[in-house]
Amino acid sequence: MPPHSVYLETHLGGGAIMKRKPGALRNIGIDCDAKALEGFCCDYPVELVQDCCHRYLVGFPFDGTELVYCDPPYLHSTRKSDRRYRYDYETGFHEGLLALLRDMPCSVMILGYLSRLYDDRLGDWGSVSLQVMNQAGVVTEKVWFNFVPDRVHWARYAGRNFTHRQMVMRKVQSWGRRYRGMGRGECLAVLARGWRWRRSEYIGMVNRMALREELGDRLLGTPEASRRRNVALPCACL
Repeated sequence: MPPHSVYLETHLGGGAIMKRKPGALRNIGIDCDAKALEGFCCDYPVELVQDCCHRYLVGFPFDGTELVYCDPPYLHSTRKSDRRYRYDYETGFHEGLLALLRDMPCSVMILGYLSRLYDDRLGDWGSVSLQVMNQAGVVTEKVWFNFVPDRVHWARYAGRNFTHRQMVMRKVQSWGRRYRGMGRGECLAVLARGWRWRRSEYIGMVNRMALREELGDRLLGTPEASRRRNVALPCACL
């Protein structure tokens, strides 16, 4: 999952993902089924919404920092059993949901069985397939997503590989112990220094990108480059 400040999980059901992931600043679980919401509990505050997720998402005030995770009822054509949901989905509901999610101005993930309908409608999205065990035996599920998975919401997954993640985690634990042993003034000084360093790093990155683009355009000598040379470089002030 990518970094996000607001997490919306539709078709909440038992909320398996909501209960296992770290909380965001705001967490929203959506389900039509009142029984699913009545028995739901989590280690952090969650806003429970009994509503049609299609209707709720259309009216939600997105600002781009959200992650929408959808685990709708599986397509009938992909199911390996006759199981029915209290609030089931026909093919038309899936088509409507996919059209809605494609227009979301934020990060989106959707889970389902292998499906031509989903592959056709989400052909330009990223995807990952995985094998899982359920009541029907071993099945292949697929996650489609509309973002580049270059950052993660889970800090414990930071790192290039397992060995690097272990090294990062040891540093986190060591620095965490030191930070907890500091006084309030020392803590604020460390945070302030870290912010100044990150700010200067960001400004340097913006300037390097602008310079690289400008030099590249001058070397290429394209009409677009000529137009760009007459435009001032973006201000890097924060």
